[in-house]
Amino acid sequence: MKSIRRPWMPEPKPKNARRGTPVSQGGVDLKFYRRKPWRSLRASILQSEPLCRECKGNKRLTPATMVDHIKPIRLGGAPLDADNCQPLCDRCHAKKSAREAKHG
Repeated sequence: MKSIRRPWMPEPKPKNARRGTPVSQGGVDLKFYRRKPWRSLRASILQSEPLCRECKGNKRLTPATMVDHIKPIRLGGAPLDADNCQPLCDRCHAKKSAREAKHG
C-alpha cells in the first residue's frame, strides 16, 4: 500500500528499516550502540562496576543496567573512553537524560 503525500502533514523522521527506530538521536548515529567496540566497552564497564554509581553515592544498592556517557557524545564527549562512561540504573539514566534535554 502506497502512502499519499499530504502537504499539511510534517515529513516523517527516517526510520531504521530493520527495527523501526530512528536512525539518529540528537545528532548521534544510533548504529554506534550496536557495534562491537561499544558493546565490548559496555560489558566491561558493567562487569567491573555492577552497581548504579548515582544510587551508590546516595547509599542505595541498585544494579546498573545502562552505561551512560558522562559528557554526551553530541556535546563532544569521547564515545569509547571508559573515563567518560558510568554505570547507571534505568531510573537514574532517565533522570540524567531528562536534565540534559531540559538544559540543552
